[in-house]
Formats: sequence, C-alpha cells, structure tokens
Amino acid sequence: MKPTEKPTEKSIEKPTEEKKAVQKIPDSAEPALIIEAIRHQPVEERPISVLMKITRNRFSSRMNEVAEAYDLTSTQCDILGMISHHEPGTVSPVDIERRLHLSKATVSGLMKRLELKGYIRLEVNPEDHRSKQIFTTRKADLLQLQIIQSVDATEKVMLEGITPEEINMLRRLLLLMIDNLNQDQNPDMTAVKTKA
Repeated sequence: MKPTEKPTEKSIEKPTEEKKAVQKIPDSAEPALIIEAIRHQPVEERPISVLMKITRNRFSSRMNEVAEAYDLTSTQCDILGMISHHEPGTVSPVDIERRLHLSKATVSGLMKRLELKGYIRLEVNPEDHRSKQIFTTRKADLLQLQIIQSVDATEKVMLEGITPEEINMLRRLLLLMIDNLNQDQNPDMTAVKTKA
C-alpha cells in the first residue's frame, strides 16, 4: 500500500490462530479501523493497561463471590477492610470518601446499609460533634478473616508459576507505574486527534 493511500478494511488483516505477530497500524488509519484492529489482537499483544484491567476484573470476580455469600458488595467489603486496618474509631466517613474516591452521598448510603446489616456501628465523635466515628462489630471482624483468607488463596493461584524474584520485580514495576501516573496528573493529549 502506498503512503498516500488510505487504509481499507482489507489493509488491516485480522490476526488468525496461525499468525500472532504484532501488526503495525498505519498512523493515517481511520479511528474505526484502529479500534477494529485492536479488538482482534491476541490477549498477549494487548496494551499493559488492558491486561492489568483483565487481571483486576478476574480477581474482583473471585472477591465478589465471597462478598455475595455475606450479602455484601465488593465496595462494602473494601470499606470494612479499610476500617479494620485502622485503630477502632479512627476512621470517619470523610476518610472513606477520600481514600476510595467515593461521593459523600454514596458513602452515606453504604454506611447505612452496613449498619443495618450489623457490620458497623456509628458514634458521634466526642471531639467533634459534626463528625462520626465508625466501629466494626464482631460480625465484621469474622468476615474480615474470611476475606483475608480468600485474598491470600486467590493471590496464590494468580501468582502460580512466577518465581519470588519475578514477583518482587512485578511489585517494583507496578509501584513505579503508580508513581509515574501520580506525577503526571495532566498527561499531554496533543496526540489524540478528533474530527470536527
């Protein structure tokens, strides 16, 4: 295909089971064709961010099974986990909003449901009557033990076949990626072009 020619659907060949090589997508390709090519990429050739999302989704699916057994959502389990990892009474609804990036209304609703189900109790902060302190109940503590065991078991399955050295390297790389994204709060979007 000449450089001046626009790519057609035939110019971007869909990968087959026999051909797994990474395909070069022309810079001049139409957005729809680029998306179509990416859609048909083998899993092992997809962007790192996509593989991370797939991993997260698979892991979350396992955790959701545990949560559903206790009539909870994964977000409610995240909140209970956060509270359990701090000294009793030191976590407030505002802390949960900031830590889990949830709105005030969402956290308020989650707190009410967790309280009704007997997993937490809310008390007025004696030092600041405008805020509330959150305490977990024995029911929540028993659940947290189950969640920890499930996380450990799922992580063991996920890391099967990976050496301790590779796990340490993976951890360092993930922390580096997190740090890179934290430092680049306003990424350069000049490469993204849309038609008027």
